[in-house]
Amino acid sequence: SAKARYIRSGEGIKAGWGIEAGWGIKAGEGIEAGEGIEAGLGIKAGEGIEAGGGYGIFAGLAIKICNWNISAVVTAKTRPESLISGFWEERDK
Repeated sequence: SAKARYIRSGEGIKAGWGIEAGWGIKAGEGIEAGEGIEAGLGIKAGEGIEAGGGYGIFAGLAIKICNWNISAVVTAKTRPESLISGFWEERDK
């Protein structure tokens, strides 16, 4: 996987490999990776967030746990099955 500081798209984000951002990941639509998804801060998607089979979704890797509810928020239409770390917050309907 390639590492970017911040990944942002008005539409969806789709990668054949993993997705890794030192800061955060934000997509107007869905986020889909062939492998794992890692973000130093939060992950926000207008639709779903999906890692490849057997891989996890990790948010807040650069944040103290006591600050997760502010800076490591994971938001999507539904809670990702493979969400391992981050502060889950259901998207407003």
